[in-house]
Amino acid sequence: MSTEQPCLSGTVLLDTRWAITQLYGEEVLARALTSVPYDVRAVYEAATHLSWVPCEQAHQVYDAVAREVGLSPRDMAERIVPLSVERSIKTVWRAFLGVSASDDALIARAPLLYARSRSVGTMTARVTGPGVAEMVIRNWPKMPEREISSLALGAASILRLAGRRAVRADTLSTPDGGRITVRWRG
Repeated sequence: MSTEQPCLSGTVLLDTRWAITQLYGEEVLARALTSVPYDVRAVYEAATHLSWVPCEQAHQVYDAVAREVGLSPRDMAERIVPLSVERSIKTVWRAFLGVSASDDALIARAPLLYARSRSVGTMTARVTGPGVAEMVIRNWPKMPEREISSLALGAASILRLAGRRAVRADTLSTPDGGRITVRWRG
């Protein structure tokens, strides 16, 4: 079992920060940052695309923003993650979707994106049938449900960006990480 502290990539954090300011404004983020401990704020504000930011510290900032806008962290994530993922896909990962990526090709890329976005765990992903895929995260015992949900929201967003319809994702915590099942129509 790894003792490494789970971290988010700086790119994920910066794209999420961008989405927060697009949806709620710089002022909301500034107020939220004043409500978190100085060390959390300092790490968050110093993040670069090359940084790794402890998930727990990022969660403290997101929870503070959610309080500022009067939403639960889950409801806020449902608004922020799709916008953040769209920015990532259209900038850093613009070649990800390809011109006409097949379902198999899209799902096969998920472990690469996972490895670039989280410092712990590994992901496997496969299409299990027409319009169904399974992604399994391992080697992250006690993985927070909010991390599994965020990954599911991200996977669903990527499939929508690739033109899939009626996308929905279900999550399950496992002793060693989590499982995401995504369903869609072509």
